[in-house]
Amino acid sequence: MYHFQRSSIILMLIQSCLIMFLSFSVVANDKFAKGKVEYKNGNYTKAMSLFKVAAEQKSVSAQSYLGYMYSKGKGVNKDFDTAFTWYSKAAEQGGAREQHTLAMMFEKGKGTTQDYKKAIEWHTKAAMQDYARSQFHLAMIYQNGKGVNKDDSLALKWYTKAAKDGNEHVQYTLGKMYENGHGTVIDYKHAALWYEKSVKQGYKKAQSALGFLYAEGRGVTKNIDKSIALLTKAAEQGDAKAQYQLGIMYSNSQGVIQDPKQAALWYQKAAEQGYNKAQNQHLKSF
Repeated sequence: MYHFQRSSIILMLIQSCLIMFLSFSVVANDKFAKGKVEYKNGNYTKAMSLFKVAAEQKSVSAQSYLGYMYSKGKGVNKDFDTAFTWYSKAAEQGGAREQHTLAMMFEKGKGTTQDYKKAIEWHTKAAMQDYARSQFHLAMIYQNGKGVNKDDSLALKWYTKAAKDGNEHVQYTLGKMYENGHGTVIDYKHAALWYEKSVKQGYKKAQSALGFLYAEGRGVTKNIDKSIALLTKAAEQGDAKAQYQLGIMYSNSQGVIQDPKQAALWYQKAAEQGYNKAQNQHLKSF
């Protein structure tokens, strides 16, 4: 009988806690929703008041909005210390975007002391939730050895995960690592594969890099026509290395009819961007 009564009391307490939790959750969601409407209407003071009520009841979204408002000075003076406090609360509850933001604050020393170890800790938490921006930052941290020993193999690992999100710059960077053998053996086929993904999004550096692979037949079947087409696309977007290479090709009739005027034009464009080799060639063309 005693055990039965005890079990009943425990069950009642659990039910009461659950009802209380759900009640707080409903209130928090309601206040956050109203705060979001006020925010969109530019009523930042009212929005902040509503967000604070929701945030105190552990609404991650409300805590995140407060962090953003304090960091940007929306309806309040910029205050990175307070922004850091609210982002910390949201991050500790598992918000991946907030974990990334907190990591960036540790990286830059905003609202807190610069601390790369803490940045890595929070980036890792977000990255484990497949948050691509933190995966990318982890890769850069390991590649550059900021706060940790330089580790290209770990950089490659995180770039690979981040690249799956479809960012053209990350795809290009991953291609460069395979081309140069950073964190792995030199693998031109994988380099070409990642450059191709980036090229499809119009990324000029990838167009230039893939153009060079086609010119030399590394990782792909040698194809001068494809090389020229890719280098021209990159050059027209202002890639100095591609501009210089086109100058060489027009000077030496590599895949194109020799054309000193075209060569001089591309040398000049590259030289104007401070590309040293092109500056030398441009002077020779006069």
